[in-house]
Amino acid sequence: MTAIEFLTWLESLSGDQRYELVSGEAIAIAPERNRHNLVKTACHRALGEFVQCGAPIDLDATTVPTPIILVEVLSPSTSGVDAGGKLFGYFQLPSVEHYLSVASCFASLGEERC
Repeated sequence: MTAIEFLTWLESLSGDQRYELVSGEAIAIAPERNRHNLVKTACHRALGEFVQCGAPIDLDATTVPTPIILVEVLSPSTSGVDAGGKLFGYFQLPSVEHYLSVASCFASLGEERC
């Protein structure tokens, strides 16, 4: 499945189940825990204005067309996939310059640059 097919498929679904695209396959993912959301909020606050450094984005859209910084909050059960194949895929996007990975259970932060 391509990214475009995946996004179209996602829009056709109803309900709260979440999915991500990994190696062309739609994978169901667990609901976000409160810890995960707190880490996302802390990252947003820490990055501040630097998160939005390009053209304004459509707040109703589900994607950002040319992301510069990607932030991934790692879960213990998925950190191997997140720091492996997904990381490689993210850097296939021409606009991506930084990838921040945050391990929520250890509150550690790592950065990769292209």
